[in-house]
Amino acid sequence: GPVNHSVSYGVHVIPALTFELDSHLVLMAGFNMFSLGLHGVSAYNNETGLWNSASSFSLAASEMDPESFLTDISLGFLFRF
Repeated sequence: GPVNHSVSYGVHVIPALTFELDSHLVLMAGFNMFSLGLHGVSAYNNETGLWNSASSFSLAASEMDPESFLTDISLGFLFRF
């Protein structure tokens, strides 16, 4: 039937290390070769008046290829107010 509203969501958790450079600046390294995830979608069916939902859980690991190892690491800075 016709769907008038739908909502989708997703959350990924990856391991990371942080190093506090000072009281406001933090260096963060994320390791994208492992992840846990939760994904879902909910849709409202206008004909039945019901919400239908589906969700999935994921555990992922990429192969440890030396050529792509540096692309599996993300570096960034966080500024805390």
